[in-house]
Amino acid sequence: MAGRIVRVDPLRNLDHILPTQATSSLPVIGGRSECVVNEPFDLRIEQPRPLLLFGIKSARTFAETPIQRKPGVWITNVHSEVHGLRLLDGAITVEDIVADIRSEHTLDEDCPRITPIKCEILGMKLAGMPLEIGIDLDPFQAAPTKSSIEDHMRKDPGLKGRIGWRHARRRAKAVAECHIIARWFFPKGRPDGVDSDSGTQNPIIWKGIGRIFVGEFLIGNLSRRLTALRIALGCPIEGEFVAGEVETDGHTFP
Repeated sequence: MAGRIVRVDPLRNLDHILPTQATSSLPVIGGRSECVVNEPFDLRIEQPRPLLLFGIKSARTFAETPIQRKPGVWITNVHSEVHGLRLLDGAITVEDIVADIRSEHTLDEDCPRITPIKCEILGMKLAGMPLEIGIDLDPFQAAPTKSSIEDHMRKDPGLKGRIGWRHARRRAKAVAECHIIARWFFPKGRPDGVDSDSGTQNPIIWKGIGRIFVGEFLIGNLSRRLTALRIALGCPIEGEFVAGEVETDGHTFP
């Protein structure tokens, strides 16, 4: 997880950075990389007013390549979890965020097979009001490559709209963005100013706070990145925040 604030009320051109917490990255030989933050971490400011920008209780990530059980098959598992998240003096809180992704590839395959294994956002509240998030991993678990998900969209014309599929501005980058969120709702009423964007699942619009993106999935030919939670803060506080992000690809030495 990480964040950056560039404006608070009238003060602009700020640079309050939440350093990346609990980051794991595998070396080229594979193995296991793990990072744990066991103690609470807060980023507070006093000017122009006392304010908790970001806070967490704990976080943990790991990336690993298990021992090869099948000759010529390489597997990578990537995991991220964040607990006790608080933003903007508790305007946004989340008890638990968990994201897992897995890649599998062989020397003979042009593209790796990459699937999201888990994405959970539990105990999320906006202004103290519970927000329930529904996740649908099935379309992506059934289509582990970029070409296979495109095949599924040709067979099911409604799938593209349900997952919010859109290509990069430059098709040559061979990247597409979509989401794994199926629904969201407030079981006890929603805060004032909260709405969705043009009837789509992402983002959740909260006037005066910003845009909340849930379950973003960035799909390329050789990689996939799952971002459980990303927040683009707007007036009167501007900046960005991300939590529960995992990415993997599939390639070996030339």
